[in-house]
Amino acid sequence: MNLLKNSKKSIKHKVYIIGAGPGDTELITLKGINVLKKAECVIYDYLVNKDILEYVPITTELINADKARNRYLDNFTKEQDKLNDLIVQKAKEYRTVVRLKNGDPTIFGRLNEEIQSLIKNKIDFEIIPGVTTASSAASFLKIGLTKTKVAPIVSFIAGHENPLSKNSIIDFSKLSQKSTLVFYMAVENLNNIAEKLIGEGWEKDTPFAIVESVGFNYEKKHIGKLKNIKKISNGIKPPAVLLIGDVINYAIKKK
Repeated sequence: MNLLKNSKKSIKHKVYIIGAGPGDTELITLKGINVLKKAECVIYDYLVNKDILEYVPITTELINADKARNRYLDNFTKEQDKLNDLIVQKAKEYRTVVRLKNGDPTIFGRLNEEIQSLIKNKIDFEIIPGVTTASSAASFLKIGLTKTKVAPIVSFIAGHENPLSKNSIIDFSKLSQKSTLVFYMAVENLNNIAEKLIGEGWEKDTPFAIVESVGFNYEKKHIGKLKNIKKISNGIKPPAVLLIGDVINYAIKKK
């Protein structure tokens, strides 16, 4: 009887938080694939290419994260708590649970909220990075995000907040013009972002690129200058990423 109790205690439960990369199923890491092959439960985000789920065993429980929380509700913190609780619950049921996120989990993936919940419940976890949307978009544009003397700085910025709002927490006056700005989740604020940057002294002819459906075989690029972003961005729907800065000029030359 004691041996049985000890064997039960030796069973380790672990959550793997994996970045699936954006769109293209081949952008997930080999390490991520190897973990998926032994997963007993996978909780995946809506943007994850569902073809990646073919790596998991047929007995694996698959859960769409957005059925656990509603990402469209204003009280997103409360909704995220529901997902955190679900991850903890499944981690207690299964030995190997995968939390599969689009892109890289460490960048705008609400990672800290989820790992704090795991830490609180003393659940072991490991983070497996993935290709972030910015890198994939730059590759599609055939440019680098950085260039010596032109853009030695890259800034990843949450774009869902209206920069023209008095309550905006992003200080646009401190964003260097010798940089590449990458705005995630910015579709609803494309024109507001351009207006704010111009108001902070950025040249109206500063180039930008918007890449829709990054990583998928139907991704599209839209290239222009800040002064005409409203016209060019008309009709663009999420998911999309906005890149701003002089490195975009190299994409324009290859257009």
